[in-house]
Amino acid sequence: MLGAAQVAVAGVIAHVGRNDGAAPLRTAVTRLLGYVATTTELSMPRPNLPPLAALALLALTVTVNAQEVFVTMRAATQLSVATTATPISTQQLPPGPLTPTGQLSIPGTNSARSAWLNVSGSAAAKAVWSHQLHGSAQAGQHDVVVEFTATAPVTIGFAIEHLLAADVGTTVPLVAVDIGDDGSYEIYQGSAFAQNFGNYTLTTQPLPVRIRFAGSTAGGSMQSQITLRALPQNNVLVLPYGTGCLGGTMDVQPSFQGTGVVALAYSPPINVPSVLVLGLAPQPVVLPPLWGFPCLLLPRPDVLLPFFTVSEIQLALPAAVRPIDVWMQRAGLMNGQVFTAESFVVRAF
Repeated sequence: MLGAAQVAVAGVIAHVGRNDGAAPLRTAVTRLLGYVATTTELSMPRPNLPPLAALALLALTVTVNAQEVFVTMRAATQLSVATTATPISTQQLPPGPLTPTGQLSIPGTNSARSAWLNVSGSAAAKAVWSHQLHGSAQAGQHDVVVEFTATAPVTIGFAIEHLLAADVGTTVPLVAVDIGDDGSYEIYQGSAFAQNFGNYTLTTQPLPVRIRFAGSTAGGSMQSQITLRALPQNNVLVLPYGTGCLGGTMDVQPSFQGTGVVALAYSPPINVPSVLVLGLAPQPVVLPPLWGFPCLLLPRPDVLLPFFTVSEIQLALPAAVRPIDVWMQRAGLMNGQVFTAESFVVRAF
């Protein structure tokens, strides 16, 4: 007699089975269930899943082109870094749009580096700017406008942090941030801090944030980094709960898409059959080790979904099913052996 978990899994296998190219995935699922069934009571009858929870996991779990938040940068004035002791050297960049990643760098005994990074996506959106100075060097003053947009209206939390490591006696750097670019600076200081600045609604019209950033050294060293973050506001808590035998291949983050989370599959492993295991409770199962590392499957396998590298799965967690805990982990088959990635518990309240 099949339990609810096996019925759900059978449905996934049947769906995957429509494609002849999915045979490796079917093999992975079959072997994974074989290990679970022989080491737990999974093969025995048990009550069906709560209807609303099952609906959330089966009907509302979809792979989609998700709502995204985009981040872009442009230099309002010329960017520059320089070493100020002989031999004097300068690097400059004219005003205009900036690439998602880039840097100005002068190596040597006296060195100066200024670097930037934009990250856009359905789960993470941030802009990072950093200075690394050593000896006699300076960076800026840089005047940069960061713009946040969304494919559809979405509420975000806005957070700013500044990390600073500097030798004693080093001049305090300039860090100024103007949310909305309206001439009123929310931040105007140089010390380290981390602060939330409330909620904002993003649309296709940009939310501009102006950064003024400068630093200098005269014989010492300094590292300064400012980060602007757009954060989903969907009342979920994602807790890492354990590592598998193949770490670094999965992540779970709150999502800008609806009210849930997004599960992300990373490489390695590349092009290996794998599934996302979802459970409404933990049911730890010890699997055969991989390369000498112990493999632990933590969630009870209530639902298994195809989860390929590199991909994402959106899990909607509407108000009707809350409060709820969902246990999540990636598992698959590589070189004939089952592997597991990190495990997470998502608490929606």
